[in-house]
Order: sequence, then C-alpha cells, then structure tokens
Amino acid sequence: MSQGKAKPVPKIAVEVEITRLDGGRIRGDVFIAANERVLDMLNGSNPFFPFRHADNRRVLLLGKASIVSIEPLDQKG
Repeated sequence: MSQGKAKPVPKIAVEVEITRLDGGRIRGDVFIAANERVLDMLNGSNPFFPFRHADNRRVLLLGKASIVSIEPLDQKG
C-alpha cells in the first residue's frame, strides 16, 4: 500500500460579514469545500480559517475564538 499525499479538496469562496468580539464588522470571503457549509467549516477542528478581506483583498487567518457571528451573504454558504 503506498502512502501518497492527500488530494487537495476544491474550495469555493463565500461572501460573509463577520462580527468580532470587539464589535467590529468585516466583510469578505471565507473558503469552504464545495460540498460543505460555512457552519461545517466553523465546526471543524482547526482553530483558524482563511479570510479574504473585501476592501484590500488580503488573505488573513482569523481565529474562530475571536468571532461572535458570521453571516453568509450569498446562497453558497
């Protein structure tokens, strides 16, 4: 049995608005597998997730513990 690398899972961008613990709100995209929801990504074991900011398109890693809510703004999430 060969030990190959895991195949990458195709991701889609979902536009969201995030409310942080400090009350600030940011808009941008989170990335989820094509067969999952934003909720599934949040319930995953990784404490961080990539987020692409809508204003400057920079990709950040956000900590789930710093998030109060995430509202999907399109039908993909």
